[in-house]
Amino acid sequence: MPKSAQILFLAGLIFFQYACENQKKPADEKNINSTLNEQKDSLSHFAYVALAYGKPAIYKYDIVKGNFELLWWDQDDFVIALITDHKTNISFFITARKVGQKGNFPFISNIELYRINPKVTEVDFISSIGNSMQINAYWNDEGNFELVFTDIDKTISSYINKCVQVYNSFGKIIDDKVETFDLAKTGYPQLLPKKSSTVSESGRYGISEINDSVYLRTAGDKKEQFITLIDGSISEVGWSRDEDYLFFSTSNAKGSTDKSKDSPVSGLYIYDIKKDSLVSSWIGPGRKDFFTTGDLLIFEDGLAENSYIVVYNFREAEQLNTFTRKGGNGLKNISEKKH
Repeated sequence: MPKSAQILFLAGLIFFQYACENQKKPADEKNINSTLNEQKDSLSHFAYVALAYGKPAIYKYDIVKGNFELLWWDQDDFVIALITDHKTNISFFITARKVGQKGNFPFISNIELYRINPKVTEVDFISSIGNSMQINAYWNDEGNFELVFTDIDKTISSYINKCVQVYNSFGKIIDDKVETFDLAKTGYPQLLPKKSSTVSESGRYGISEINDSVYLRTAGDKKEQFITLIDGSISEVGWSRDEDYLFFSTSNAKGSTDKSKDSPVSGLYIYDIKKDSLVSSWIGPGRKDFFTTGDLLIFEDGLAENSYIVVYNFREAEQLNTFTRKGGNGLKNISEKKH
């Protein structure tokens, strides 16, 4: 069969799967539409990761209509990370051909970088990275996208090169640096994730963690407000646009009914600052990646094939929609069980 015919055949199978695999509950379009109309800067679409023909791919979700469409899929490569700036709704995503282990070192082959425009309608190829041992990516404080990866030096096998590439929001590279490490002297370079800011955009509020307790700090006030006790540690922090609500997630929590040691457990909390009240929380398997748009909190819950995405109105304490696909989905990637 010619390659073009194979691609068309596979594409046909994928679209057939839409009807079979989609398990989302119908969205309350009237309620969501009303919420979005009240705030002109609210997002109407966002990108997320789910399986297409057995491989992690990029989908576009319509918040108002509650439906989805496949945005990017490849028969050879698959998505390993989606990184979105939810202020601009611009995303970059990273793909690979294969991920595994060679001897004592991890490897990722055929890495490529792509960009999704703010309307979540077009995908642009940005760069071919090649092979790597590990990779990390994030939006920096200047609003640029940073890609960090390591690989064995091609001339001296005991050297590891750490590469840092910086792209502007349009996908143009503006900086490219290489730092070399001698394994015998400095050890293996660690690629640490970017820490979430613990201070609100205005600087009025902050969040602190002391042992197993979380506190709200207010500028000019020496006294801290106790919020709640947590298991694990804070992993991500966010604030509503008017800074009346605080959102934070935790990792390595122990308070789940799922006691499996192979399942990462996390928590997500909503705190009403004016009422000094913890108004909602979710604790369970998987990560709790989240973002807010207008009055909506959008987050992922569950693990692997049981993961799903929730659209929640935090001001009304109302769950507007929950959706998933066969194989699970996530805002950055699909949470996997540890083996």
